[in-house]
Amino acid sequence: MAVLKVAGITLITIREAEKRYGVSHDTLSRAVKKGLLKAIRVGKYCLLEPKEVARWKRKYYHPDYAERTRKRWERAKLAPSEPTKPEKKPKGVVESP
Repeated sequence: MAVLKVAGITLITIREAEKRYGVSHDTLSRAVKKGLLKAIRVGKYCLLEPKEVARWKRKYYHPDYAERTRKRWERAKLAPSEPTKPEKKPKGVVESP
């Protein structure tokens, strides 16, 4: 189910909104949870009005900020992980050979 028409109102899933508006699934879900984007839940689906998504994108979504954040996350994924520190031993405990 990508598009649903009810009483003359068109509703789309988050996945469809992601394709139409070029915004990630996580960003749209976060906007719904914060109450910035109105949605209707039907079973496992979260349905949105296309005009509501367009309004939210104009008002709250900043593509340049989103791109900087995406690049930062990519760099963090590619960076080598920090070496783990050796575990501290409690004082007075001696390891047996």
